[in-house]
Amino acid sequence: MRKSDAKSSQQNMSCLIKRNIATLMTVPRVLQQRQCATMLPSITVNPQSSFVDDIVAVVASGLPPNSAVSVGSILRERDKVFQSLGHFVADQNGRVDLSTQQSHGGSYTGIEPMGLVWSLHPGPDQKKGIGFVKQDVRSPVELMFAVYGDHLELPSLLSAQPLATTKISRWFMKDTEVERIKVNSGRIRGILFKPKGPGPFPAVIDIYGLAGVFTECRAALLASRGFAVLALPFFSYEDLPRSYTYLEFEYFEEATAWLSSKPFVPSDRIGILGMSFGGSLGLEMASRLPQIKAVVAISSLPIIITHLTYQGKKVPSAHQPDIRKGYTTEEGFVMKDIFLADVNDLPQEQLISVEKSRANFLFITGEDDQNVPSVESARRIVQKLQSHGKTNYEVLSYPGAGHLLEPPFQPVGRGLYNAALGVIVDFGGEMKLHAHACQDAWAKTLSFLRRHLTTDGGDWQQGTSSKEPGSTETHQSSRNSQL
Repeated sequence: MRKSDAKSSQQNMSCLIKRNIATLMTVPRVLQQRQCATMLPSITVNPQSSFVDDIVAVVASGLPPNSAVSVGSILRERDKVFQSLGHFVADQNGRVDLSTQQSHGGSYTGIEPMGLVWSLHPGPDQKKGIGFVKQDVRSPVELMFAVYGDHLELPSLLSAQPLATTKISRWFMKDTEVERIKVNSGRIRGILFKPKGPGPFPAVIDIYGLAGVFTECRAALLASRGFAVLALPFFSYEDLPRSYTYLEFEYFEEATAWLSSKPFVPSDRIGILGMSFGGSLGLEMASRLPQIKAVVAISSLPIIITHLTYQGKKVPSAHQPDIRKGYTTEEGFVMKDIFLADVNDLPQEQLISVEKSRANFLFITGEDDQNVPSVESARRIVQKLQSHGKTNYEVLSYPGAGHLLEPPFQPVGRGLYNAALGVIVDFGGEMKLHAHACQDAWAKTLSFLRRHLTTDGGDWQQGTSSKEPGSTETHQSSRNSQL
C-alpha cells in the first residue's frame, strides 16, 4: 500500500472514531431530553405539613426544557381568596426550583424561596383593604401550588388550566402539641395557649393594637415554639368595652397576676409581645409591674394615646393626639403625622417611664411605617433610657419595612381596613423588604424572649441575636436583596 493511501485510511478511521465518540456523548443528552418530553409535569412542596414560620421547598419538574412557565399559589380563607405567581424559565432538565431560580415577573421577582407566600394578593372581586387573618387557628392554612404553561398575568390565574397542582397545610398550632384554653376570670378575657405538659414554660402576654380585631395567630404560633402565651384583648371582644377610648390599667395588672399565678410558668418572669398600641401598653406595664422582665415593642409609640387611668387617675404618659393631622393617599389613611409632634416634642417626663423598669426591651421599627413614627418613637424612648444610664435595650430598624411586622411567610398587605376607625389605613412598607424584615424580626424576637424569660438564658434555635444590650441594628442588607 502506498504511503498516501495509508495516511488517508488513518485519517478516515480517525474521523470515524471522533464521530462515534460524539454520537455516544450525544445519546445521554438526547435520551434525557426525550425523558423530559415524556415525563408528566408535576409540582412538589416539601414538607407538605409545616408551621407558618417554616420555609418550604417548591419544585416543578417534567416541563419542556428551557420553556416559559408560571408557578402560582392560591389561598382560600372562608370568603376570601388570595393569589400569587412567579414567571420562570425551566432549566435544561425541565425543572424549576424556587430556592435557586429567579422569578422574572408576576407578583414578585428574584430568588425568593417563600415569595409565592408573602406576595399573595387579594383575588379578583375581593373588597379593597382586606387582609389575611386565620379565624380558627386550630385548623391549618390550606395552600394550593400549581405550575402553568407560559407566563400568565395575575388576574387570569384563577381561570387558567394548570399543568399540575399540589396542596400543603400550614399550621399556627397543632392540637397534639398545644392546648388552647378560653380565659374568663374576673374581668380578664382572652385565650391561653400553652405546650402540653407541666412546664415550666417561658410566659408571654400577647397584645395587639387598636384595629378592633382580636387575633390568636401570633400567640398560637409562639406557643408552638415553646411558650405559654396569653392572647389578651382589651376592647371590642365579648363583654369587654366596645371602645378603647377609656381604659383602666388594672385590667392589665390583673392579667399579669393571673398568668403569674399559673404553676406552669415562672411567677416572677413574664414577657410582653406588643404590636403598635399593644407595645406601648407593654412599656407601661413594664414600668409598673415587677414581674415583667422582657418587652418586645413592635412599631410602638412612647406615649399612651387613650385615656388610660390607674387607681382613678390618668397616667402621665396618656395624651390625646390631633387626628386632623392625618391625610389620605391612594393607599389609605396616613396617620404618622398625627403623632409626630408629640413624639418629637413632649418632655421626657411625659413619656412612658421605662427607666423605672428592670425589664429588657427590644424595639422593632420599620423605616417606611406610615401608621406611626416608629423610628422616631424608638429614638425617644432610647434617649430616655440612656439619660438614666440604662443599657437594657436593643433596637432593630428595617429599611423599606412598614408598620405590621408580623410572623413571616404570610400575605403582606399595605392598605388594610381598620375596623375601629372604619377606614382603610396605609401601614407602609415595600412588599419584598417588608417580608424580609418580618422573617428576620421574628427569629430575633424568639431569641430575645427565650434569652430573657428562661433561667438558663437559652437561645431559640432559629436564630440568635449577636447584638449587645444598648445596641441599634439597622438592616442595610435588606436594601441589597436580589431583584
